[in-house]
Amino acid sequence: MKNKKVLKILLIIIGIILLAFLIYFIRNFVIINNLSRLQESNNYSYVVELNGGTTEYAYKDGKIIKTLKVNEQENVIVWTDSNSKEEIYVYPDQKKAIISSYNEEFTNELASSILESALSNDTAGKLAKALTTFITTEEVNGIKCYKVQPLTGITSNTYYFDKDSKTLVKCMIGESEINFKNWKIDTLTDADISKPDLTGYEIENNN
Repeated sequence: MKNKKVLKILLIIIGIILLAFLIYFIRNFVIINNLSRLQESNNYSYVVELNGGTTEYAYKDGKIIKTLKVNEQENVIVWTDSNSKEEIYVYPDQKKAIISSYNEEFTNELASSILESALSNDTAGKLAKALTTFITTEEVNGIKCYKVQPLTGITSNTYYFDKDSKTLVKCMIGESEINFKNWKIDTLTDADISKPDLTGYEIENNN
């Protein structure tokens, strides 16, 4: 009789642990699924702060405009078209532009690369992330965030996502802190991502 009671208690404890794990897994999957929606967008822009500099990114349908700024001054503008394999470096201060092409595999902009390491955009990957990711909540710069910490792979990386907008706020890559802000989703027009006007520029062609 005593053994049956002990066994019953053990089964109840195991049941509670399994239920808690199931709830935690479902919660993680729902959060990761929601956060992954940004990866499905082909139209967004944001600002990133890294190493004292500011870079503005705009991405739409395979085209990127990257504007590097120091002390609010545009130092370099890089326009890339993954379809035509054309890349233009624009130096506004020098009124100079370099046009080139590239044959290597097209690499997307910074946030996309980070999202690929933190999340997944397919169901199997999302299930795996839900099992191998520790998600808590934390406030960053006054914003309530999900703190996403991988339990496998590069466990030193930490990612912070706005709980409301589901956009990336900050990530820690090793000891480097990268901050993101001013996200805009699905609002860019073709004009926003058009090829730079090089009228009056000295042009160097490296094709």
